[in-house]
Amino acid sequence: MKTLSDVPETLDGHEEANELLGNVYAGMAAVGEARRWIAELQREGLAQLAQEVERRLPSCH
Repeated sequence: MKTLSDVPETLDGHEEANELLGNVYAGMAAVGEARRWIAELQREGLAQLAQEVERRLPSCH
């Protein structure tokens, strides 16, 4: 099982990303919600932030 690690502060949007990831790990947000946000980030040209969030999502097995 993955443990939560913060998205680097050097990326714009890191605060929102870390908040969402914290909510996912705390069970207050679904992984699906995070994946929808990742898709939105990619559409907005924020691929690096999207990739960092994706890497930090817990596995869904």
